[in-house]
Amino acid sequence: MTQGKMQSKQKASQGKQSKQQWKHDTLEGLTKGSRVWFKASPVSWQLGTLTSVNTSLTTECIVALDATSGPGSGELVTTQITECVPANPSILDAVPDLTSLSYLNEPSILHDLHQRYGQDLIYTHAGPVLIAVNPFKRVPLYAADQMQHYKARANLEQMEGFTPHVFLTADKAYKAMCQHGQSQSLVISGESGAGKTETTKVAMQYLAGLAGGTGVEGQVLQTNPLLEAFGNARTLRNNNSSRFGKLIEIYFSKSQNICGALIQTYLLEKSRVTHQLHSERNYHVFYQLCKGVSAEEAERYRLPADPMHDFNYLNQSGCSSIEGVDDATDFATLKTAMTAVGINHQQQTEAFEVLAGILWLGNIQFRATTDDSVSVDPGAAVANAAALLQMSEPALMSALTSRNIVARGETIVTQLKMDGAVDARDALAKATYAGLFKWLVDRINAALSVGKKKTETSLSILDIYGFECFKENSFEQLCINYANERLQQQFNKHLFKLEQEVYASEGVDWTTVEFEDNQECLDLIEARPPKSVGILSLLDEECMFPKATDSTFGAKLRENLHSNGRFKYDPKKPTDDFIVEHYAGPVTYSCTRFLDKNKDTLSSDLMEVMKGSGQELMQQLASTVAAAQVSRSSQTVGTRFRDQLKDLITRLDQTALHFVRCVKPNAAQVPSTFDASLVLHQLRCCGVLEVTRIARAGYPTRYLHQEFADRYGILLTPKARGKAKGGALDMCKALLEEFRVEGSMYQMGKTRLFFRAGVLGHLEDTWARIQRSVLVIQSTWRMLKYRRAFLRQRRAAVAIQAQVKGRQARAAYAQLRRRHAAAVAVQTAYRGHKVRQEYLLQRDAAIAVQMGFRRRQLSERVAVRREKRWAAEAVQQALREAKAQEQEQFELIKADFGVDTATVREVLTMWREHGDAFQTPPTPQPQPQQAPQAAEASFADLSPPGALLRQASAQQEQQAATQAGTPPWQPNPVAQTQAVAASQLPPDLERPNLLSSSSHVQLKAWEEYTSKLEEKYVALMTEHESFQRELAAVRGILDDGTDPQIHEMYEHAREETGRPAPPRPVQAARTPSAHLPVAAAIAAYTPSSTPAAAPTPSYQEYESEPEDSEAVLDTPGTTSQGSAQRIGAERGVHLSIPSDRGPVASGARYVNKLSEEFNRKRGLFDDDVAFIREVKEQETAAAGMDPDTELQTLHKRFTNWKHEFKARMKETEKVMKQVDKEERRRSKQQAPSSSLFTKAAKGPFAATPPDMPRRQDAASVSSTQESDSSKASIGGMIRRLSMTKKSGLTVSTPPVAPRRL
Repeated sequence: MTQGKMQSKQKASQGKQSKQQWKHDTLEGLTKGSRVWFKASPVSWQLGTLTSVNTSLTTECIVALDATSGPGSGELVTTQITECVPANPSILDAVPDLTSLSYLNEPSILHDLHQRYGQDLIYTHAGPVLIAVNPFKRVPLYAADQMQHYKARANLEQMEGFTPHVFLTADKAYKAMCQHGQSQSLVISGESGAGKTETTKVAMQYLAGLAGGTGVEGQVLQTNPLLEAFGNARTLRNNNSSRFGKLIEIYFSKSQNICGALIQTYLLEKSRVTHQLHSERNYHVFYQLCKGVSAEEAERYRLPADPMHDFNYLNQSGCSSIEGVDDATDFATLKTAMTAVGINHQQQTEAFEVLAGILWLGNIQFRATTDDSVSVDPGAAVANAAALLQMSEPALMSALTSRNIVARGETIVTQLKMDGAVDARDALAKATYAGLFKWLVDRINAALSVGKKKTETSLSILDIYGFECFKENSFEQLCINYANERLQQQFNKHLFKLEQEVYASEGVDWTTVEFEDNQECLDLIEARPPKSVGILSLLDEECMFPKATDSTFGAKLRENLHSNGRFKYDPKKPTDDFIVEHYAGPVTYSCTRFLDKNKDTLSSDLMEVMKGSGQELMQQLASTVAAAQVSRSSQTVGTRFRDQLKDLITRLDQTALHFVRCVKPNAAQVPSTFDASLVLHQLRCCGVLEVTRIARAGYPTRYLHQEFADRYGILLTPKARGKAKGGALDMCKALLEEFRVEGSMYQMGKTRLFFRAGVLGHLEDTWARIQRSVLVIQSTWRMLKYRRAFLRQRRAAVAIQAQVKGRQARAAYAQLRRRHAAAVAVQTAYRGHKVRQEYLLQRDAAIAVQMGFRRRQLSERVAVRREKRWAAEAVQQALREAKAQEQEQFELIKADFGVDTATVREVLTMWREHGDAFQTPPTPQPQPQQAPQAAEASFADLSPPGALLRQASAQQEQQAATQAGTPPWQPNPVAQTQAVAASQLPPDLERPNLLSSSSHVQLKAWEEYTSKLEEKYVALMTEHESFQRELAAVRGILDDGTDPQIHEMYEHAREETGRPAPPRPVQAARTPSAHLPVAAAIAAYTPSSTPAAAPTPSYQEYESEPEDSEAVLDTPGTTSQGSAQRIGAERGVHLSIPSDRGPVASGARYVNKLSEEFNRKRGLFDDDVAFIREVKEQETAAAGMDPDTELQTLHKRFTNWKHEFKARMKETEKVMKQVDKEERRRSKQQAPSSSLFTKAAKGPFAATPPDMPRRQDAASVSSTQESDSSKASIGGMIRRLSMTKKSGLTVSTPPVAPRRL
């Protein structure tokens, strides 16, 4: 009875104190001119000036509202005193802590937040709670220098110079964990769209920078974009709303560094995968996948051309993008984050295939076959879904349209209707996505749980969905709001209930602060029998009945909960909707699909299809879903979520809590807009006003007596410590007295000391200074001790090292001396050996040179003697043969003419004296510019008698020309005179009468040769005239100036030849001959002193490379076959010389190869230039061809080939000269014997010694003539090659008379 009276008195006293405590929130004591707040509506206030008030006599007052012209210049309003509250002076505008306000009332708090929001100061303290107003824009509050500023905070109590910030709240939690060794929790709450997710990321970034260094913090930060992509979506109230709750536990090592983390998720909103409201979006990852993949990846994932329009799961709401959000860039960030947490490329690919498969599942359509059955509409949707998920397409189609029910050992196949098939399809999509989300969280935890076993403390950050109230609210919204009710109760319990209970138990003088308790609403949702029933327990009960429906569930709610003050419904409406009065306001829920969402089951047929997938990830998801199905057989979704929340609250109770209340300033989510009514509603819901009052009236800092004495006892002087011998309480009193702490700033409880905020700052600073001083003294003493030991050890080590190093140096020096002596000995022996070897080498070389020189002298002397002997023998043999032939000729003449020997000798004498006059005058030879190379070929083609006559005639012409000083190919006046003289001889001495039958044959051959030579001359002259006409036409092209490239090539050819260009003809009209290509024109251009047209010899090139500079000479053999082959081998050229032809034919064939190549190249260049000209004159169409560029390219090719051709002709010239030189040497060696045959070759009646026979060996004569002809032909070829080298292109061979050896 006594205790009851005491409690009643205590409550009455507390109520009286409450009235006294907050009486300054009324108009009592205010006078005229005081600033007040007028309540214009239940949710808005206006600032004004009090003009009249008398609280003792009346309940009314007059207020002049503020206007644009100034304070109190607006409308005068007469109102009740209860409708006005005092306003704070302007000096207190935008204060960082609401507890600093003189008047704590709703409009004052609202006004302060508005002032700070306008200055982009979005953080404000309300005692221990941080209020964060979402700015909906980027604010400069998170730079590295600001983060460093908060890191530099010395101790937990230091607050001066640090404005409210989430950095400061995270720093307080971290330093409290380090100082007290107790785990901390950062609870971030607020409505949807208030900025909880962004605040969580900022806090994690600060902790990573504050306690990083191990590398794990980077992985922890990478979980944010990963979880946002798979767990966040756009809603009507938030562009980045978390559709799940998460608790991130960050573990710290003994060195207070981050060593690991663990993420626990709560209730993912699976229904969003298949259904979204208008203007909402599905989960971000679907849009990132469709917009961020490359063309190759899009083909791999079978994405259509317009996925936003083609996928049914994405085109329902009409919203596919968010302003200011780049889904493609976020997709790249997502892949980077997945890699950072250990998800490799193959696993990423499989995860994206599953996402694409879910989208294709939504496109599967059904068509009714009967009234009670449907079939899958075959098409791309089911095929792509089965291919991406690697499922059997027939099995998938069967599982979506039928269901197997096992009853009493029998399997019954039931066909599904249209609604059942659609539900089965959506259930498969939701189950697959939920399994993928859980697999992702498990992968993250596996990567971050490395240091979990080594940790002692942790810091948890709770980011859970905010309070939601939509136009249509279902089972998910009930669970979300239930979680917010639980967190609000935890907030109330921590700041109100426990606080006041502690004050009451400690006997502290305390004024009770009233607050709104939401326990009644929690009981309405989570109450269970036998005490009571709640919504979740009734839902579980209804799910147990097979025939239960959403309507029966609504009726049961009304029947059992109608008496609860927080449960309401409209009896006039026949719907199944019901209303729950939450702490933040009433919310109307629809019972539609409550039972299905609470059961959340997947048919066994679909489970078997998932298990039969060929994809490894899909098999893991099937195992996860199967395990969840087993657990759901005993627990529903609501029951499991209730147990998760209970575990969460238990975990939070074990830690020190730090609260961050996020506030949404406007519903439009635009910056710089402050909706006072919306903000005031949120402040009322989260109890900010009550928290502020408790913080200002309460004692947030508290210590047990023993803890306070242990921590700060060292600050007492020895004298004061001697007085405090009564125990911890006496030491606490002594400390408070020593530091002169005012009595109003603390309360002495039974077991604790309670301090106002900031009182222990002085004590903490003094303690920190003493701690630092003690540490300095201790470290100095330890340093001195160990330094002395170190110096002793160092001196001993130096002495030992000196001895060892000296010994090693002496040993090394001795070894070095021995090596030096050995090296000198080795070098001496080596130098001697080297000099001896050089001497022996030089001596051997000298002996070899001397032996070679002597051997050469000996061989030369032997060769000279041998050649003299052979020459003498040859002369003797030739004389014998000549004598025999002469005798035989005499005999033949004697037999033919019947004359004696004397008569024959007289005729011979006359022939010697007048024989030249009887010879036929030589046919006039063509001029050098008209004589073609074919004339020389005609000589080679004649029979041996013709060759004999040609040689004799050429020798006589050369002798006569030498005497007369005229060229051999012009008429010889001396020969003509001799012929006239011969014609005047007597008839019996005329030449025809003196010639034998063989001489007639020779003369006939000479006449035939002359006629052939004239015919060839006429043909060559005709060809030359035609060539000159073509050359004139080409020069006309070059002179017309229409083509600068042609003109440049013409001038370049003229400069290359080194000769002046011939006179150019007057420009005339184009003719067919004007089409002659530039390459042919330049090749045909030669000076007038040289023949103009003659086939040019060429190499025989390799077939594999027509323009290869290397070639094989194919030259017919001569009598100098061995020498030619040897010279060709020395120059790297193979000479294949048959032995059946002479040197003239050999040289002709050798040079003709060059001519063939020249003609072939000329034809190619002709065709190219003609085609380019036709394209340029638009006679021929060639798409994409530039004539000028092609002409320049052709010019470069022609120049390169011309240089190569020059080099090859030069090499040919060298080879031919060497062959000629070899032939001359061999001819000189054969001179003694061949001279006789040369004399005999003058004719059958040439003068011969009397004792020599007239007939000679025909083979010897032919061989000698052939040798002379070879010499002349080879020499002519060498001269032609020289002229070709000078002119650059043309090879011409003027007629050259055969030289006599």
